[in-house]
Amino acid sequence: MSPQDELLGPQPGTFSGVKFYIKNGAFRVLTAGSWGVEERNPTTCWNEVFGLYSQAKSCGLPARTSAASTAIQTYLERFDGKDGHPSLRQLPSRWRGIAHSSLHGGPIVVTRGGAEDAVQIDINKAYLAALREPMPILGVEDDHKVGGWFTTDDRRWSTIRKLYGFVDASIRVLGPTDPEGIPPLPIHDWSGAIYARGYLRGSWTIASVREAEDRGELEVLAVHAFAFAPTTRPIFAPLGELFETLPPVLSKRLYTRFWGRLGMRGGYIAHTSDKPVEGAVPCSGLWWNWNGVDLTSYEAGRTYRPDLAASIASFNHRRVIAATRSFAPGSVIALHVDSIWTDDFAGAARMTRKTGLGSWREKRRGPLRFYGVGCYEHDGHLAASGYDATKNGTLTRERVLDWLQVENPAHRRSLVKSRVWTGDPAVDMAARSRPFNLVLDLQTNPVPGWKIDDEKCWTLGGWARPETNEAAVPETP
Repeated sequence: MSPQDELLGPQPGTFSGVKFYIKNGAFRVLTAGSWGVEERNPTTCWNEVFGLYSQAKSCGLPARTSAASTAIQTYLERFDGKDGHPSLRQLPSRWRGIAHSSLHGGPIVVTRGGAEDAVQIDINKAYLAALREPMPILGVEDDHKVGGWFTTDDRRWSTIRKLYGFVDASIRVLGPTDPEGIPPLPIHDWSGAIYARGYLRGSWTIASVREAEDRGELEVLAVHAFAFAPTTRPIFAPLGELFETLPPVLSKRLYTRFWGRLGMRGGYIAHTSDKPVEGAVPCSGLWWNWNGVDLTSYEAGRTYRPDLAASIASFNHRRVIAATRSFAPGSVIALHVDSIWTDDFAGAARMTRKTGLGSWREKRRGPLRFYGVGCYEHDGHLAASGYDATKNGTLTRERVLDWLQVENPAHRRSLVKSRVWTGDPAVDMAARSRPFNLVLDLQTNPVPGWKIDDEKCWTLGGWARPETNEAAVPETP
């Protein structure tokens, strides 16, 4: 790697791609992670990665160096600006903070160490189904601006709950009624997402708060800020239909990464240097500089749309949380994005009666052990998110347990610190848990950046005023 070449990664020490500069230009290298390939044998890995890339090209897609960028480019070339699809425009900086803080992804919670017998159900092509939902519109159609984001001085929740958008609110979480159940909304700390009862402040989609309130699981104490989109359309529905016609393995790689790419702020670029680089972070023998989108930047691409990403993620999140209310108290063992593990077999059977896109289906049944977030063994199937087979050896139960105890990875830490446990679930299958009951400082703002209702900071179009932006301290995530 020469000094001008670049490693790309979401954080210092973690790389997801590499860019080499040559005499007449530059090129990027296909990587396993960018195409969702977990195999690390060099020959097999290359065959899988290049196979997916070649398959995308043979299907007539604009194949790029990652599945995410291929999915985005497919939308831009096939649909953007055509037939009722307004041309996407950059999200003004005024709305980025609240959109990002409302982007929570799929729910990931473990409540018990396992069960002698349990069933896993999941949503059939969850994020493909989510692409059919109405999305907030911000773009140009027939040379006219359409849609957009707005706010008002009216802080009445009774009015705001009817809107489509995001809300920064103080709430009192009362439910669910099951004392071991999973509360409806996440907040975040250094260990990850926490689903807690009590007095909380956070930022969520308005629909998430409204649905939890309708179930009697929370009350809204105060609204601090909100943003709403008056115009919505299912603009990604045709894209979802296109993905559904592709080979299943390729299709899943594309639709599961499409929405995440919309919310991606970028990351770090690393270079080699014999001397310290001012402002860079030293890690793994390289110097890492933040190269992502700042919340007040005028230069973000038009596919940087965290409002769209948060809307897609929220639809799946709300479906999974609502589904848990259909099971017997104490029977939900874990959630992971679009999956539920439970020992309420009658409840699972009711949930899986329908078929088709977006329906619930039974995936696996048998003895279940959860060792950490994403680390479990179910009916002979062993999964360990974050486990490095090249470092720790071929995946086995004994090696997973050693890895969890010796390295204490984030997957285990986030599990034991996100709820109140009776024991260590990594070693005790009978360990059970209940959610924290928290009283947070409701004055702490969960939304990064300047307040969206501070008119001194924003132009009428929602951009940071030049004089304010020049005075700002450079911001990294």
